[in-house]
Amino acid sequence: MKKTLSLLLIFLACLSAQAAPLKLADLRWKRRVLVVYAPPGTDEKLLQQQKLFRAEKEGFDDPDVTLLVLRQPTDNAEIAKRFQLSGKEFVVLLIGKDGGEKFRVKKVAHPGLLFQLIDSMPMRGDEMRSR
Repeated sequence: MKKTLSLLLIFLACLSAQAAPLKLADLRWKRRVLVVYAPPGTDEKLLQQQKLFRAEKEGFDDPDVTLLVLRQPTDNAEIAKRFQLSGKEFVVLLIGKDGGEKFRVKKVAHPGLLFQLIDSMPMRGDEMRSR
């Protein structure tokens, strides 16, 4: 059975001063947020992660997940502070529709693992049944 993950690819690697940062409160109960924290010095891991996401683009077809790439904590201070994203380590973090942390890994994450994790969530099961 083909796993699908709803993903709207929003690569926000470099936020301008005029751009309003993504607010979790605006997405609560609407979207999951997949955060890739790739501080300077982790460019190779960021490129690997982006390549994996591009290779699995068919799985990213429904708009239930927002991808956010942070290069430094100031790119989105709310998310960085709440989920303790600072320092020099690469992190992939999945935030559920309820605003809670669902998954965290300090290495490149394979999309298939993320698909399985999301598809195993009760809310995702409800979404798939209703479609």
